[in-house]
Amino acid sequence: MPVSRLPLFSCCGGRSLRSSPRPRVPRIQGTVVAGSAAFKNHLSYLPFSGSVLEQLGDELRGYTMTKSSLHFPVDRPVPKTLVEKLIAQRLDQISQDAR
Repeated sequence: MPVSRLPLFSCCGGRSLRSSPRPRVPRIQGTVVAGSAAFKNHLSYLPFSGSVLEQLGDELRGYTMTKSSLHFPVDRPVPKTLVEKLIAQRLDQISQDAR
């Protein structure tokens, strides 16, 4: 399953996004929203924030994670609604930091 299966860009809505050449990450106002990476046995969602995963803890039960990444198995579809929640949480942080 390619890393592009993580719907990072589509979950950012109609916001003005700029992507980086490597790795491909959406940015809003120069701030990285999230990233993704593909490995042999899992896909990783990288929130670029130490608190996003912590704040959605109950909804992430059953997934493997580290302090800075959430792992999805390669043999199952990535749940778009979960990625949307992760992105929404990060966008809220970016919005609050901009104030």
